[in-house]
Amino acid sequence: MAAKSAAGLLTSVDSMFTTQEERDNAQRSYVIDLPTTEISDFPDHPFKVRMDEEMEQMVESVRERGVLSPVLVRPMPDGGYQMVSGHRRKFASELAELPTVPCIVRELTDDEAIIIMVDSNLQRERVLPSEKAFAYKMKLDAMRRQQGERTDLTSVPPGQKLGKTSRELLADNSPDSNTQIQRYIRLTNLVPELLDMVDNSVLKEKDTLQMALRPAVELSYLPENEQNALLEVMESEDCTPSHDQAIRIRDLSENSMLTPKAIKSIMQEEKPNQVEQFKIPREPYRQVFPCGDARTEDRGHHREGFGDVPQAGKGEGAMRMGPTQNRRFCGERRSKGAGAVFAFRRKRSRADFATTTPGGQSALLRPWHFPRPPPLTLSPSKPAVPAERKALPILFSAGKTLWREARQRTNHQTPGSV
Repeated sequence: MAAKSAAGLLTSVDSMFTTQEERDNAQRSYVIDLPTTEISDFPDHPFKVRMDEEMEQMVESVRERGVLSPVLVRPMPDGGYQMVSGHRRKFASELAELPTVPCIVRELTDDEAIIIMVDSNLQRERVLPSEKAFAYKMKLDAMRRQQGERTDLTSVPPGQKLGKTSRELLADNSPDSNTQIQRYIRLTNLVPELLDMVDNSVLKEKDTLQMALRPAVELSYLPENEQNALLEVMESEDCTPSHDQAIRIRDLSENSMLTPKAIKSIMQEEKPNQVEQFKIPREPYRQVFPCGDARTEDRGHHREGFGDVPQAGKGEGAMRMGPTQNRRFCGERRSKGAGAVFAFRRKRSRADFATTTPGGQSALLRPWHFPRPPPLTLSPSKPAVPAERKALPILFSAGKTLWREARQRTNHQTPGSV
């Protein structure tokens, strides 16, 4: 500890032969016009400079007005300058054939330059997933080097008790959450072809497969040879795995059971969003079937002869059943013959249908737009009885009555009267 304190008190050799003003000027930023040939690109720059429509508009703007916002560079020990922020402006200046570009020169260490480079480029309107992946990884490694942590880990380092972790500090100053940053960093383990599919989910280029972030994160745990085998199946089947399929592929890989045949079997499954759907427009049939809104039909109930059903608990004539009982009437509609029957899901009773009206009468609830349902019977209907068969009980009853009257008269006669 004493050696470290003594080393901290020693000054560098350069500071012994320079004045305080020169040392302050070295730390101070200044603006200067520099030729683009003297500015080198940032090593392993994660943000791509694409020649697209936005770049064409920037070139026209630079050609007419010049570079309005200076780029940020840092001086290099071997001479020259290194670009920190402003690669697209430098490229536009070269296309516009400008001799120089305005630059802010600032002394920065490697880690400081990485952090500034990532923060300045994340402010773009459109950032690709691959750009975020490598940018977050570079910044996280730089922050951990500044804090003395390991740089070969993407999880939260164990044993850190004081303050926040580097990844939590990174999430506080980034537009993405802690978990989302970890997902982006996992994308750096994908092969370039799969990573391009993830970028195409933002670019939306035609004739190119697209893959979402979550399935890509699951596939990042596969070895490179299995990723290449999966890539061949994806190109042959012209499809990408869903999140559920990617999870199953990862499980097979972790259990050493992933084979090209298993990959093809999973990729040939039909996903729910790929099922062909047939839709009929409503407007041409509205005049033929004036049913109105289906949601209104399901909610609306009418009482025959009494108008709308009164709401529960509102004034005189309110329904006696509560919301729970009212939901019991919800059922399915079935078509039988020329009319429609409303089939309920529970045993019906008269109390379920009764409502109190201002006149003290009761009415039967029925669905809106449907004819009156037929009377409910527990047994099947019987065939009609012919007219000649209906007369037999009447004749039998009349004959039985005459026989009883004759017997009574016989019983009341005396023996001498015969």
